[in-house]
Parts: sequence; C-alpha cells; structure tokens
Amino acid sequence: MTTFGLKSGASMTSTASRQRLSDSAAGVRKPIPRPRDTSDMCKSALMASPARRINGLFVGIFFLGGALGLALAGTAWDFGGWVAVCAAAAGFGAVALITGLAERR
Repeated sequence: MTTFGLKSGASMTSTASRQRLSDSAAGVRKPIPRPRDTSDMCKSALMASPARRINGLFVGIFFLGGALGLALAGTAWDFGGWVAVCAAAAGFGAVALITGLAERR
C-alpha cells in the first residue's frame, strides 16, 4: 500500500539526515569548520569576477533607467495627466522600435 507516493513503512528522511540523527544520539561530535580569515574575505571581495562586474553594471543601469522613467512620468503627469504619461511611454516604445529596426540593417 502506498500513501502519497511512499511505500508502506517508508520514511521521508534521507540517509544523510538519519546518519546525523544517529551520530548526535550516540554523542559523536564533528568539528565545526573554522571561519575564514578576515584577510581572505577582503581579498575575495577585491577580486571580483567579470560576471560580478557585469551584474553590478546591469543593476546600476537598470536603477538609472527606473529613476529616469520615474522622473519623466512625474514631469509628464504635471504637464498633462494620463494622456501625457501614455504619450511619453509610447515615445519610449517608438524609440526602442526604431533603434531595433536600425540595428537589423
């Protein structure tokens, strides 16, 4: 008989977790790994991989684009309400479309 995909009498715990439970019950103490040295952490923080740099650049540009969009939307709202905000959004869409078509050529 199976219940929720488990055979009768089967346990949902893994072998590794059962081993940890039995080790702790038997009083087996495993050494705690020492924390890395502070100088090691500083070195790894200074040596950023290219992927981290690209990700940081992406996040920074994304933030600046959001700030620019917010500033433009606020200005458009003051100028003409929803119509001006929608016109500004359509303008950005048109610029993106024209730029994409120009890159194809």
